[in-house]
Amino acid sequence: HFFASSFSFSFPPLCASVCLHCGCNPTMNEEKEYVTLPGTVELTEEEKSQAVDRILKATNPNIRSIFVTFSHKKDECCYKFVPTMDQTAFHFVDDGNAIGKESEEAKRQTEERDRRQRELALAIEAEHNLELVEQGVSTKMLKNQFNFSDRSSQTFNHALRDRGVMTEPPPIITFSSTATQWEIYDAYAEDQRTQHAAAAKAAAK
Repeated sequence: HFFASSFSFSFPPLCASVCLHCGCNPTMNEEKEYVTLPGTVELTEEEKSQAVDRILKATNPNIRSIFVTFSHKKDECCYKFVPTMDQTAFHFVDDGNAIGKESEEAKRQTEERDRRQRELALAIEAEHNLELVEQGVSTKMLKNQFNFSDRSSQTFNHALRDRGVMTEPPPIITFSSTATQWEIYDAYAEDQRTQHAAAAKAAAK
């Protein structure tokens, strides 16, 4: 519970006149005049001395009590009951990027910055020392859109040629014949006589 009562504040004037003889302020002895704004409710002394209770609740008065909302989804398009609604009200939100020096994130950022500085120094040295490049030190991190230019060239491609050579076809003739059973028998018999004659001639030598 918070108790609210009436408070009155009096501020001295910005430019106060001070007596040069005694150092007193003559305006402090003057009677104070209170100004009442238009529309101010006049309270009695009893009402002013009365304590008024004010209770702060977590419920947001701007949210409706009936948790029903209309769904505009293509497949639904109907009223839906929402079991819970967010009662949090943010009056001021500011996302900063400051972190503590002793935090783990600060230590990781410091290590990453030191590592990149070492790689940058090594890459600058490799620009003037080919031995480091042969050892695998990359200078790619030194190339960016401000001091890097890429040039390419392509050789001339000759037109494709296809050449074929063909000889004249040899002369051909068409031969056809028929073989009967006795002609085949006579051919085998003639072949047997020829083989026997060749064998006898070879034995005579």
